[in-house]
Amino acid sequence: LMKLPNLKITRHLSDKVYDYLEEQILTGALEIGARLPTEPELSKGFGVSRTVIREAIQKLKAQGLVISKVGNGSFVANDPMAQIKKVFSHYRQIYANKQAILDYVRLRTIIEVECMSIVGREQNPECMQALEDIVEKMGKETSDVDEFARLDMDFHLTMAAYVGNIMFQAILEPLKEFSARTGLLDAQRPDFHLRRQETWEEHRKLLDLLKQGRIEEATSFFRDRMRRTIELFGGEEEQTEKVSELAGA
Repeated sequence: LMKLPNLKITRHLSDKVYDYLEEQILTGALEIGARLPTEPELSKGFGVSRTVIREAIQKLKAQGLVISKVGNGSFVANDPMAQIKKVFSHYRQIYANKQAILDYVRLRTIIEVECMSIVGREQNPECMQALEDIVEKMGKETSDVDEFARLDMDFHLTMAAYVGNIMFQAILEPLKEFSARTGLLDAQRPDFHLRRQETWEEHRKLLDLLKQGRIEEATSFFRDRMRRTIELFGGEEEQTEKVSELAGA
């Protein structure tokens, strides 16, 4: 049994337990695949209730650092992106900060342009087919806004996945939630049907350019699309209210 510090009673006991276990995982003291002590063992070792332990474990799971196996307990997750995702997942806490979103969109543009260049050069058949499947699903008429938003981001995350750069995937991952929240608000707009059609057409064009090896045209088209996104969030007063809505969605 690993040596555990006895914690003083505070309002945030679960945070203290979480912080300690997180440090043990991130420093490698608890190795990938290692089984965590049981709830009773952790409760006794830390000198806190099992409820506190459960709350801490749940936080570790939410960050992708720990997984649970029914009947076997909790284990350190085998996810090379867990630590990186943890950092960028905090971004959702500042969605009300318009400048932060704009900075993130600019960072995303740099990363995705590189991904597209690689995908266009390599012409990996599996990657192209995966992207084709996503675009086909986006083109089908559906009232499921959540599904459409997910497909939108899956298109970009799929490219990052086939490029094989862990950092690229981890940085883009938090955009899933932002995309979903944006979709929920867009569904309430009277022109949502037209905007969805436009989004599908943009993805269709982008994929066709990549499949034809017209990389410069594809990246130029994407840069222009992201530039319009920046103008949308940065240039209209109503977007400030929209961003605030996203924070509370």
